[in-house]
Amino acid sequence: VTDEHNCSNSDSTYVIVNPLPTFTLSAENEVCEGTSVNVKADNRNLTYNWENKGYQSLFSYDFTIDEPKTITVSAMNPITTCVDSNTINVGTKSYPAMMLEIPSYVCEGLSTTVKGKNEIASYTWRLGNEAGDIISNEKSISTGNLYRDQTYYVTAEVSNCVSDSFITVKVSASPN
Repeated sequence: VTDEHNCSNSDSTYVIVNPLPTFTLSAENEVCEGTSVNVKADNRNLTYNWENKGYQSLFSYDFTIDEPKTITVSAMNPITTCVDSNTINVGTKSYPAMMLEIPSYVCEGLSTTVKGKNEIASYTWRLGNEAGDIISNEKSISTGNLYRDQTYYVTAEVSNCVSDSFITVKVSASPN
């Protein structure tokens, strides 16, 4: 800079441009509707803002996914305070429809067949309740001769998404 008396002076300023933080997010591509997915960030030198909860030294976070979702996460370098964000897409899988063929009743002392009708599902049948012994992993089961009402716990699974239900086969007493 020179003034009107021809006096001059100079000064310099150094500007340091810090790079934006870099990080990658990872998670399962699809999860069952209503379940959670764990999203992980790979750079341990950054702090992360998960769902606008403030910057923390958490390197993963669980998100509940009810429908396909784009998750945005911000990261900050705690030394430079530079911030950047990244996104990851997570899709959803539906639970299988529980389609069963159950007779209205069975005559006392006779057997019947109970069938799972969802062709793409795999089935597990248990006697009584979810803690009962597995009696079959087939699409249908034969009840054996029944003398009283019998309850079955059945699960249908497609792509690791599981639906479950209780069914009861009603026994009709024989006429005297």
